Amino acid sequence: TGFKVLGGKTFYFTNDGVMSKGIVEIEEEVYYFNDLGRMETGWIDLDNNKYYFDENGKAHKGFLELEGKKYYFNEKGIMQTGIVIVDGKTYYFNSTGEAITKGWFENDGKKYYLNEDGTLKVGLNNIDGDLYYFDADGEMLSGWIDVDSKRYYFNENGKMHKGWKDIGDKSYYLDVNTGEMATGFKVLGGKTFYFTNDGVMSKGIVEIQGENYYFNGLGRMETGWITVENNKYYFNENGKMHKGWKDIGDKSYYLDVNTGEMATGFKVLGGKTFYFTNDGIMSKGFVDIEGSTYYFNDLGRMEIGWLTLGVEKYYFNEDGKMQKGWSTIGNDKYYFNEDGRMHRGWKDIGSKSYYLDINTGIMATGFRELGGQTFYFTNEGIMSKGWTEVKGDKYYFNDFGRMQKGWQRIEGKEYYFYPESGIMAKSTIIDGREIDENGVAKDLTKKLIVVDPGHNYGGDYGAESTIDGVTYKETELDMFIAVKLKNELEKQGYNVVLTRQIFERPMDDLNTSIAKRVDLANNLNAAAFISIHHDSSTSIMAKGTTSFYSSWKSGLDNTDIVPGKDPNGYDWYDLSVDLTPTKEALVGKDLAKTIVDNLSSDVNYSNRKEHDRNLGVVKRTNMPSVLVECGFITNPEEAKKAADPNNQQKIAESIAKSVKQVIG
Repeated sequence: TGFKVLGGKTFYFTNDGVMSKGIVEIEEEVYYFNDLGRMETGWIDLDNNKYYFDENGKAHKGFLELEGKKYYFNEKGIMQTGIVIVDGKTYYFNSTGEAITKGWFENDGKKYYLNEDGTLKVGLNNIDGDLYYFDADGEMLSGWIDVDSKRYYFNENGKMHKGWKDIGDKSYYLDVNTGEMATGFKVLGGKTFYFTNDGVMSKGIVEIQGENYYFNGLGRMETGWITVENNKYYFNENGKMHKGWKDIGDKSYYLDVNTGEMATGFKVLGGKTFYFTNDGIMSKGFVDIEGSTYYFNDLGRMEIGWLTLGVEKYYFNEDGKMQKGWSTIGNDKYYFNEDGRMHRGWKDIGSKSYYLDINTGIMATGFRELGGQTFYFTNEGIMSKGWTEVKGDKYYFNDFGRMQKGWQRIEGKEYYFYPESGIMAKSTIIDGREIDENGVAKDLTKKLIVVDPGHNYGGDYGAESTIDGVTYKETELDMFIAVKLKNELEKQGYNVVLTRQIFERPMDDLNTSIAKRVDLANNLNAAAFISIHHDSSTSIMAKGTTSFYSSWKSGLDNTDIVPGKDPNGYDWYDLSVDLTPTKEALVGKDLAKTIVDNLSSDVNYSNRKEHDRNLGVVKRTNMPSVLVECGFITNPEEAKKAADPNNQQKIAESIAKSVKQVIG
C-alpha cells in the first residue's frame, strides 16, 4: 500500500492494495499515474487539461516560471488560460498557458492591458499619455463611463475624449484637462453654453431653474433680440429671457409674462389697450392701422371717447377708431374732418351747408341766430334755402340761408314775412294789399270786412252755461258762427279777415284782447267790423237778439261829445253820445238795426233792438262797427239753437245779407 518504487518506477497502491491510475489526490497533493500505474512527471495533457508534475510527481499549483515563461495552475493543478484572478489581481494567460506581461492584448474581441507584473489594469489608467478605463475584469471600455460620480467619454479605441464631441445630433463637451463631461453653464472660448444633466449641449429656448435662456445652433447663449419660429424674444445681458415691459432707449416693448413672446398688434394689459408695431415697439400718438386711425397717449394707452389736444378735439369710438365725417355721440351730431379734428363753424359738403357750434361742435338744427341773421337747419342739419315749412308756418331763406323778412318778391310774386318772426303772412291785408291763403299779395279790389269772434281763452273768456248736463261756451260758439260768416261774405265778393283763427287759443287779458282787435281792423282800413257774441242772463227766460253800435267814434271825432241816453231805452249803463256823428257811426247804426231786424225774421229770434253803447270794439274802430248778440246761451231753447250747426249757418247767412244791404 502507499508509494512503492518498483523497477525504478514509482507506483501508488490504495489501502486495499489496488494500484492507482490517472489523477490521484494523495494527502492534498495531486499525482498522475499512467495506465501501467507508473507515476509521471513534467507536462501532462489529460482530458483537455494540462498539468505540470514536479520531480516528486506532485502537480504544480499556483505560479510556475519555467524556461523564462510564467504559468498558473489552479488548486487541482490544472494549467489556466485566459483571464485569471489571483489574490485579487487579474492576469492573462494565452492558449498555451503562458502569462502575458505588460501591454495590450485582445481576447474574444475584447481589449485588455497588462502591468509589468502581468496583472490586468482596472479602473482609470494613464497609458502612454492617454487615459483609458478598464472594468473590474480588466476589459477596456468605450463610450460613456461614470467614475466617482463623474462622467467621461472614451472613444472607440478606448482613449478618454477631451473637448467637443458630437454623437448623433447631440453635442457634448469633455473638459480638456480632466475629460469630465460638462453639465450646467460653461464658458468656452468666451462664449456661454449650457449642458443638461446628461451632458447634451442645449439649443433653442431652454428653461433653467425657472428662467428661460436661448442658445443658438452652435449652442452659444444669445442676448438681445432673438427670433424663434417667427416669434421674437428678448434676453437680458445675463441671458435670461425678459418678460413684461422692457424699455430700450426711448422705445418700449412688451414681452408676454408667460411665454416671453414679443407683443405685436393690439394687446389688452391691465384693462388698457396698447398697440405694438411689427417690430414690437409700443405706439404713441396717432397711428393708422388697417385703414383706421387710433390715438395712444404717452403711456401707450389707447384713448376712447373725447380727446383734447391743444385747441383741437377728437373723438374715438368704443373700438378706439378715430371718427371722421358725421358722427352721432349721445343725442348730438358732430362732424370730424379727414384728420379727425372736430369741425366748428360753417361746413359745406357738396351743395349742402351745415353749421357746427363754434364752441361745442354740435350740429345746429332748427332756428339759429348767427351774426345777426336768422337761419334754419333741418333735423339732418342742412341749412335751408328757399321755401321752408316749420310747424305749419312758411318761411323763406335766400341763397345764403338768411331768413327773409318784410316784403319780398319771389319768382315774380309778392309775399310778406312778419319782421318779428319771419313767418309768411296769409289770408290777411297788409299795407293795403290783400294776401291770399297761399301768401301771395295783390292789390285790393274787394271791400274788406273784419269779423271778430268775441272773447278768448284768457282774461276775456266770455259767458258759459250748463243746461241738462251740456256746457255751452260763448268763446267757441262765437268762432263757429264767425267762420261760417266769413265763408258767406267771401261768397258775396268780400275779403274777410278774422281777428283770431279757429286753431288759436289766445290768452290775453280783456284790455289787451280788445286793443289787438281794434288795431287789426284799423290797420286793415276795413269797410266794416262785425263782432259776434252770445248773450247771457240770470234769468233763463231772457231771449232774443241784440246789436250794439257807438255814435261816438273816438278815433275819428271827439267834438260835440256829451252824456246821453240810448234811443231804444237801455239806461242801465253810462253813455257818451256824439251830437254830430261821423258817417262811419251812422252807417254802423244802420247796420246794427238791419242785422237784428233780419235775424228776427230769418232765424226767428225775438228782436231786442239795436242800442248805442260805448263798447271798445265799436267805439274805437274807425269804420262802421257792430257787436251782435246771437241769442241767450242761458235760455235752454236758444242755447240748443246756438250749438246747432244748421242754425249757425242761418245766422251767418242773415248777417251776410245785412252787410250786403248796408255796406254794398
